Amino acid sequence: MTTTTSSISIRECIGRCQSCVQECLRCMNHCLNMGGDHAAYDHQCAMQDCADICETTARYLCRESPQIEQICTVCAQICHHCAISCSRLSENDEQMDACVRSCNACEEACREIAASCK
Repeated sequence: MTTTTSSISIRECIGRCQSCVQECLRCMNHCLNMGGDHAAYDHQCAMQDCADICETTARYLCRESPQIEQICTVCAQICHHCAISCSRLSENDEQMDACVRSCNACEEACREIAASCK
């Protein structure tokens, strides 16, 4: 892995990935309880995909895999998609807003780490 200067550390990115996993899982449960559009298959998939890729990304980062650039790029894309899905349903819903914030923070960190690997 070739690195350049990054204002975010690997450790901070791991933390943001782990936080995003937790927020997505909480939000999935919240949305299932809400029902309707919140429980729609596409929305549930967006949150599950995000939780899964964030967990995987944290593991890659922990072991300093040579594939960090690729996994962080994909993680950022999936976090972005999840944030959009959750923001469409947030309407003054703190749990949804927390998920959006966490996805955005993870996306930002992953994009920065991926860029630092080039």
